[in-house]
Amino acid sequence: MNKPPPARAGANYALDTRPLLNFIYTDALPVLERLLGRPLYVPAGVHEQFGRAESVLRRRLEQLPERQRDPFDVLVLERLQAARSQFRGNPFRIVRLYDAERDLAIRLEQEPGVDPGESEVLALSLSRDWMAVLDDRLAHDFAVSQGIETLGTLDLLVQAVQQGILNLKDGERLLDEMRLRWQRAPRGRLRDYVNGRRSIW
Repeated sequence: MNKPPPARAGANYALDTRPLLNFIYTDALPVLERLLGRPLYVPAGVHEQFGRAESVLRRRLEQLPERQRDPFDVLVLERLQAARSQFRGNPFRIVRLYDAERDLAIRLEQEPGVDPGESEVLALSLSRDWMAVLDDRLAHDFAVSQGIETLGTLDLLVQAVQQGILNLKDGERLLDEMRLRWQRAPRGRLRDYVNGRRSIW
């Protein structure tokens, strides 16, 4: 079984949309900061996807009478809106790609399973020797084929438990909350990944 690379001191990480949303939805950004440090680097394309996710949820709620709105959706929107103010540099930093990096991202987007946000994450990782933080299996497999180190949401939760940032009970709770809005979330209990009984990727 291939073990995920540990979050390493002094490294820079490019965050894709899904792991970013997972930790925002669950109000767990402090966990992400303790693992990856500050700032949390978000490619401009991922920032745009984040904005679209917020807009879609806001419009959906606005179309419903208040009494029919799902309380969980309301809470998620509040967390998204609170996180938006943090994109001004604390703890997030939006990263604009240089021309050569943008050209590389456009090429990478043609790879099977690589979306625009992931292509920018991969381009930054290749050109700047950063680690890629993403959850899509196809994008992960492509990254590995290019020698890019990756971490995903599950890797981060496992490391948070192993480093004592979270206890196992809180880690399980976070993963359960993330699964409410994560269609392709991994199955199984977090303890099985922490103990090595299940492979993360």
